[in-house]
Amino acid sequence: MRASSTAATAAGVVAGAVVLATVTMFGLRGSGVVPTGDADNSSPPPSTAAGTRPAQPSVVTEQRRMFLEWWQIEEVGAPTEVLADFTDGDVLLITISGGEPGAHEEVRQCTNGVHDWFATCLNPFPVVFDDDGIAAFQYQLVDPGNCGANGSCLIAVGDQNGSAMTYGYTVFGAGAPPRPVVELIPAGPYAVGQRVGVEVSSLLPGMPITILFCGDGCAPAVTGIADQVGRHSNEITIAERCDRCVVVVVAGVGESMTWVTLADGASASYERSRLLAGLAAAAALVLAAFLIVRRVDWRPPSEAATPEFDAP
Repeated sequence: MRASSTAATAAGVVAGAVVLATVTMFGLRGSGVVPTGDADNSSPPPSTAAGTRPAQPSVVTEQRRMFLEWWQIEEVGAPTEVLADFTDGDVLLITISGGEPGAHEEVRQCTNGVHDWFATCLNPFPVVFDDDGIAAFQYQLVDPGNCGANGSCLIAVGDQNGSAMTYGYTVFGAGAPPRPVVELIPAGPYAVGQRVGVEVSSLLPGMPITILFCGDGCAPAVTGIADQVGRHSNEITIAERCDRCVVVVVAGVGESMTWVTLADGASASYERSRLLAGLAAAAALVLAAFLIVRRVDWRPPSEAATPEFDAP
């Protein structure tokens, strides 16, 4: 009886040890987990109220970059950069080189294109150039509307007196369209005042077109709309003699520059009415000369007819 009691006691001790070990093991395994709190009571991330524009951020998590070069208005700059697939609130890291050291300027988003010289702009933000004439800054974009692939929307920075600037195109909600292909007809060299045909292709249907002849300055723009097959035909006038003459075509956010060669020296041009008058005068003179030749006796006189010339 004593032996059976002792065995039962031993079995109870062993069972208790096993239970204690099991509880301890699971307790230790869970002690390394960091509690996350009650999911129902967790706070949502902060959001921006509808219709409000968030402040310019101090940290950018995913940067898109635009590199621009400062140039004088009277000069012709290179075709500018086009960045696409933007959405409202995207942040752009912009770097501008060639500016005036220490200058304070302003960046804006413009929705009208270059032919109106950025008259319709919004979203201003200050820009400061460093001692090397470089400005690098983050700029948060807003979607002004109508800035898709057929639009002409851009980021522009200009100086206070309007003599220098830079700009880059932006497309919202779509990819960048192809750059327009331009052909001048006939091929150069050209004379000042000559009318030249401009054939533009690789356009999107309905895309707005602006054509300018630029030399020391730019002549008034010629505008139009691309047809249903993505083409546009127009004419420009070679407005002046210049060292760097170029025909600039702006199609939506795409630019194309075609350099123009001028004929050496002054070229002759003929007006039809004046040409006919000159030919008539020349014919009259020829007729008068013919009549004089026919009617005048060109034979030398005899000695009898000229006694005063006889020798003494």
